[in-house]
Amino acid sequence: MYAVKENMRNKYLYFNQNVEIEYQPDNMVLLKVKGIDSKFGNGKYMINQIGAEILLLIDGTRTYKEIIEYLSKKYGEENSSIEKKIEPFFTKIKDKYKLEILEGDKTSRKIEVKYNNNNYPRVATIELTNACNLKCIHCYGSFGEDNVIMPLDKVYKLLSELNEMGVVVIELTGGEITMHPDLNKIIRYALSLDFNRISMLTNGVLLLPETIDLIIENKKRIYVQIDFQSFDDKYLEWFTKKKNTLNIISKNIEILAANEVPMRIATMVTRKNLGELEKISEWIHQLGIKQWGLGLVMALGRAKERDSDLLFADDENPEFVDIINKTDKKYPGLISYIDDSRTNRTNCGAISSHIVIACDGNTKICAMDTGNYFNSGIGNVLITNLKTLYGDNKDFVHGFSQIKAPSYDSESCRECKNKYFCHGCILRGVLSAKEFKEECRWYTEQIDKKIKAKFGI
Repeated sequence: MYAVKENMRNKYLYFNQNVEIEYQPDNMVLLKVKGIDSKFGNGKYMINQIGAEILLLIDGTRTYKEIIEYLSKKYGEENSSIEKKIEPFFTKIKDKYKLEILEGDKTSRKIEVKYNNNNYPRVATIELTNACNLKCIHCYGSFGEDNVIMPLDKVYKLLSELNEMGVVVIELTGGEITMHPDLNKIIRYALSLDFNRISMLTNGVLLLPETIDLIIENKKRIYVQIDFQSFDDKYLEWFTKKKNTLNIISKNIEILAANEVPMRIATMVTRKNLGELEKISEWIHQLGIKQWGLGLVMALGRAKERDSDLLFADDENPEFVDIINKTDKKYPGLISYIDDSRTNRTNCGAISSHIVIACDGNTKICAMDTGNYFNSGIGNVLITNLKTLYGDNKDFVHGFSQIKAPSYDSESCRECKNKYFCHGCILRGVLSAKEFKEECRWYTEQIDKKIKAKFGI
């Protein structure tokens, strides 16, 4: 935690570096720390509005005590409550953003504020290939059935375009990214550009030693998500249709964890691995991994017609919730939720702030969109420059950013049988609208006619 000595509470706070804050169209904020050591990345971070507000108060004209009092008055909370909430952010300022807070006499160190009015995304997911070495029964797509690989020169061109557009985070996914023959070259090229973070999503089975070494060498800018479903090889064989993968996956996770690579372990919860969750959480915690992503299998793709071992019934959720609550209490902050990581916002940022690009170049609503449900994208980036696509589809992108995702307890959705399926997800909401047509009140009432024309529902 950020330690504030009693005699420093009346000292004025300001930053030792040049700092710039850039407000984005979807209410998020881009923090730019100038002059940061390249080994820590390029100094770009996405923060929320309250984080930006706190940073702007650290300008040499207020003491720590005055900052607490200001926020206490504004938000109607006790000073002690505000201080308890603000301390973790002050720690993040120092440890994650590499900002040094100086304490001294009153001065003026105003932070530069800009406003980004373009409609370009800040996060881009590139599906390098739809080839996959597994045949997971929960998979929302048809990965592993085809073997389309985005050519290396096309990947380079796309990464350069995204860099020029100001994208902050690149997410490399598939299929399975390790099936791309030039994965290491792609990672190195992405690292040579101005992205703050390169995320890699993998099942961990085919991670080569040279790829692991490359990740470890660049762990300040690379983030890895690896699937881990069970400690039982028989379960893994049932779930992935591949034998003898447990030792390979667990060993690769342990190597990366031992080298302090930022990681998230992703687990899809079914009836058959529900009893293992506590053991998995203990293992992840012991390894020092900070994030564990949990998700329930949705009836999409290969899971659509699956049996009850894979899909939960609504009345079984309490058992799952009970295990989650116990884990949350034991390891606070460890659990995040797959598919629902952005549902505290009414709009997830799909297309507007987060673009997903398939291996054939087609754009999609999100990673869960197979591209076959409806005409949801804004074009093909291998045919037309992405900046041009955003310019040509400006109204559609803006309209999409204004959609409020379905909510199971909303007036529009509370009586619908699909309310839990759709909750928090625009894609699943539109899929239900495709099934129920005008009976879907959410689609009828929430979706602009220009968006409806695009979907053709």
